[in-house]
Amino acid sequence: MKKSSICIFLLAASILFVGCRPKIKLVNSDEVDQNIIFQNYKAVYDENSNQLTMSAVFRVDNASGQLLKLTKDAGVKANQQDMKLGDDGYYTVSSRNFLPVVEFEYVNNQQEKFVNKLTINKIEVTSNDIVLDKAQINTLEFQGKEISERESISLVLTKDKESVEIEADAEGHRVYVEPSYLSCVDAGTYSVCFVRKNYDSNISAKDRGGVWESEYHSKLVKITVK
Repeated sequence: MKKSSICIFLLAASILFVGCRPKIKLVNSDEVDQNIIFQNYKAVYDENSNQLTMSAVFRVDNASGQLLKLTKDAGVKANQQDMKLGDDGYYTVSSRNFLPVVEFEYVNNQQEKFVNKLTINKIEVTSNDIVLDKAQINTLEFQGKEISERESISLVLTKDKESVEIEADAEGHRVYVEPSYLSCVDAGTYSVCFVRKNYDSNISAKDRGGVWESEYHSKLVKITVK
């Protein structure tokens, strides 16, 4: 499916407004109807650091609702590890090494258990001396499972500590980068990470449902844009 040109500029060395972030107000989970709790799970594996980061967040009613703190007998685990609540309202835990399947187990205040397994699919581009031409459609082949309808692929290009993320089209074992996708990228040599994203909204949950997301960040490769 063809996408419109999207460029996301990333700050590699700093985050805006650090230190000025207001304290997040959390609602205790035992104070809300358990039927209206929205679940959101995510797992990100970075091949460069060999780090797997798992996170979970719970909200009232929908994906933009008030953040919840799991209280009393409620709790959440990822791969049997207890997840800790951070100041941002997200539960997280991390581990070393890649796992193709991550299992989240959430127990609500009615002692109902919800188990959700998400998949992380690898992507590896092994070509040397990759060149992206801003004047034509560029085709790259990758190793791993064929891309599914739920998945997408993006490229994070880094140069001089500044990064930009561009979307790409994908089908089978190929990635297509059209000239319009490179409109925000200057010519030059970049370190590039391929990011394979997956999601599913069909999860084990109560009335409000939820979603899981996963990302695989490939080993950095050099790419020249001309």
